[in-house]
Amino acid sequence: LGKGQVVYIGTYLTPDLTAALGERLFAPVGIEPLIGDLPEGVEVTMRMNDHRQLLFIQNYTDQPAAIGGVPAGRDLLDDEKPVAGRLDLEGYGCCCILRRPRP
Repeated sequence: LGKGQVVYIGTYLTPDLTAALGERLFAPVGIEPLIGDLPEGVEVTMRMNDHRQLLFIQNYTDQPAAIGGVPAGRDLLDDEKPVAGRLDLEGYGCCCILRRPRP
């Protein structure tokens, strides 16, 4: 519909094939990861509305994880401590970063 595009893929999606498809389909239209080069077992999710963005960073492993490229904001799970650049999460740790969209 409109400027959208539908791609039908009839295959078994392996990690390598998924990565290759992502490069071909996402990059040309400007879709980028919320945070690049995440350690294995770390997931990032964003929820947003017109007034705020909540960026959830979760470590699903029992090992500490160092995450780089974290956008500036305040960690709602740690007394609204400022966060920017690098974040260290302990095993099974979680961070919820509050960001205000630019006007």
